Amino acid sequence: MAKLIVSGIRTCNKKDAVFAEINKFVAEIGGVDEIVAGGSTGVDMIAKMYAESKGIKYKEFSPNWQDDLNAAGLVRDTRMAEYGTHLLVLSNGVSKESRNLINEAKQNNLVIKTVGVFEGLSEAEAALPVGSPSFN
Repeated sequence: MAKLIVSGIRTCNKKDAVFAEINKFVAEIGGVDEIVAGGSTGVDMIAKMYAESKGIKYKEFSPNWQDDLNAAGLVRDTRMAEYGTHLLVLSNGVSKESRNLINEAKQNNLVIKTVGVFEGLSEAEAALPVGSPSFN
């Protein structure tokens, strides 16, 4: 059962590009049974949209800031890496959070693919709501 973790830059609004990369990786691995994400904005939110649009089961691992305090993101990454079988990281290549998730995935022997051409948004673009004409 393939459980694909999709993670990446929080300020990404390139829905079509994210969908295309997920499609490519899903084809490479022969399909997925579940999409997994960390509950953030940007790539995580688009991964959820992808799962919903394709009728694929979706699981979210939100960080538990109350119990895990400042380590919440790291604890979430560990839990996702223990749960998933594959990891797709869509990042600008500078995120320490992405590096941590990749390291956790390696420790859990996940199949990993990284795509480093995703950039963040300008402040004006980041203020646009999901579903606005430029969110594609």
